[in-house]
Amino acid sequence: MNERDIDKHSVNCYFCGDLEDERECMDADEFNNNDGGSICPACLQSVQNDIEMAKASFKLKEEAGGYWQENSDFPLRNWMDEVQNEDTRQGYWEWLVEKMEEAEEDA
Repeated sequence: MNERDIDKHSVNCYFCGDLEDERECMDADEFNNNDGGSICPACLQSVQNDIEMAKASFKLKEEAGGYWQENSDFPLRNWMDEVQNEDTRQGYWEWLVEKMEEAEEDA
């Protein structure tokens, strides 16, 4: 791509601020309350992963009976130990999604 094309089609990603070719980006309105701008492919993937994690953790939480419940296979105490040891920064329900996915892969 020549320099003129870069200038003509360059936009900053709304989320990371990187300069990107607008033809490789998409409209960010769906992800930023219609604030405008573009979202680069890397940030789009990250946002989509976050949305999927939120959906999965919400489903587990509801199936368990609510926020204050826990999964007996992955007790709250285990999550608390990982938080204390700085092995995770996730909330319990997000941590649970990952632990259940790991267990499924190991089975």
